[in-house]
Amino acid sequence: HYDPVNRATLIKLENPYSEEYKYLRPNLRENLLKVVSENIKRLVDKDILVFEVGKTFQSTKGKIKEWHLATGVLALLQKDDQAAFAQAKGVVDFTLNRLGITKPWYDSFHATPSYSPASLWHGKKGAEIKVGQKAIGFLGIIAPQITANLKLKGSVAVFSLSIQELLPLVAKERHYQSISRFPAVLRDLAVLVPRQTKVVEVMNAMHTAGAKLIENIDLFDMYEGEHIPEGQKNFAFHIIYQSKVRTLTGKEVDSVHQKIISALQKNPAWEVRS
Repeated sequence: HYDPVNRATLIKLENPYSEEYKYLRPNLRENLLKVVSENIKRLVDKDILVFEVGKTFQSTKGKIKEWHLATGVLALLQKDDQAAFAQAKGVVDFTLNRLGITKPWYDSFHATPSYSPASLWHGKKGAEIKVGQKAIGFLGIIAPQITANLKLKGSVAVFSLSIQELLPLVAKERHYQSISRFPAVLRDLAVLVPRQTKVVEVMNAMHTAGAKLIENIDLFDMYEGEHIPEGQKNFAFHIIYQSKVRTLTGKEVDSVHQKIISALQKNPAWEVRS
């Protein structure tokens, strides 16, 4: 419901000023993609990030439904879907953090006709943005055939957040927590899982195994396609280890990291690819 494009839900204007704009807009994405397409002609040596906060409309059972969305489009000069996904995700994470919304996570997202046309997205390179079990938006890579039509040679990522879902989650008060004086240690870990596996299942297993020393787990890539077996997908995580009372030794981090790998490998359907 963040970016509906089901044609049956479009609301037609009685007196449109042009044939191109005869419907109330069902999403913010399409106009933003046009903006990017026009600007890339002038800003030929720059990546582009544009966003809009505004209202969209759809008709459901004869009633007009109004959505207030925040949508952004990131277009890179180069073809690098992973970089586009990661940068767009960084914008979302930073925005939510500034709003006081903590611990967002990214779940599998699959387009449906009522959600958005599957042909718009590049395979399964998309994720639903959640806080707890509440879905607040989505993030995905636009399909190559769409970017080609728009004369965009690089990768294009789109994110959309529902203001209605965000507002109840915005922290009314901010609480100060001192930053640890001790250095953090970053390790990467990739896990090959069945397509139906949710990100939160893997993250929960990692947190349980290394809870005492894990400061944060960040999903930075979710991929299905070339070099990935049929029916499976690959999750790639940054794991940040840090203590608030002392500097961690390499041996300690190695021990906890191996404990996490062992915990994941207990599931016969998961394959750790660290």
